[in-house]
Order: sequence, then C-alpha cells, then structure tokens
Amino acid sequence: MATNADIFPDAVEVGDDRDYSKMYVARWFFQELMYPVKFIPDREEAIICQDGPEHKVTMVHVLRGDNYIWQKATSEDVYVKAVYTGYTMDGDILFVGRGYHDDVLCVGLVSLAHKALIAPYGGKVIGIEDFEVLIRI
Repeated sequence: MATNADIFPDAVEVGDDRDYSKMYVARWFFQELMYPVKFIPDREEAIICQDGPEHKVTMVHVLRGDNYIWQKATSEDVYVKAVYTGYTMDGDILFVGRGYHDDVLCVGLVSLAHKALIAPYGGKVIGIEDFEVLIRI
C-alpha cells in the first residue's frame, strides 16, 4: 500500500484524521460493486462502510484531480455536481461525503435514500446528518 510520499500530488484530500494522518478519497471494487473508501497512506489503511462494521480493504483506486471542492449538503440539487464513488446492489448511486463526529473528521458514503453521511468510526458505522459532499467544478 502507498505512503504519503507515494501519493500523487493531485490526490483528492479529505483532511486530517484524529492522529493528524492525511486522509484521501478512494474507491474499491468488490463483486461488481464500487464503494467509497477512506484511504490513510501513513497507516497503510483503506476503510469502507459495508453491512454494519467498518472493513479494511486493499487494492484501492485513489481519486485524482485538482478540480474538486467540498460543499455543504443543504439540498438535493447539490448532488447534480456531486462526485459519485459507488453504487449499491439496488443501483442507488453513492456519493463521497465528510463530516465531524466527536470533533473527528469522518469520510464515508452518502446516498439520496438516507440523506445522511454513513461513515466508519471507532470500528462501527455511524450516521452524520450535517455533512459536505465532494463536488466536481
């Protein structure tokens, strides 16, 4: 797995984790599905939300480009420009989002069905209602 020194300079950064490790947006493919990933190269971790607890995965694709911003998810029209990073078995599109829980920046998935950020935190999956989504500009 990559370290921060190995990360592309145009990798899309989420922010810092509680230990000040840089987090990046990535995606992971499994059984014809695509999931958004929290990628932390300093800890050699890639973490997804799936069916309850968080899971560590390998072989992720890091999102790259300098034409992305984080925007507060205040209405459904924000999703027109939102970056989709996955989809469910039912075909629902998943977007990447970030938000704070216990003063810790979390990154995870957002679906229009839930209207919340679903993120790994402390070994489990949590919901965050006040969040931002990644937008391509």
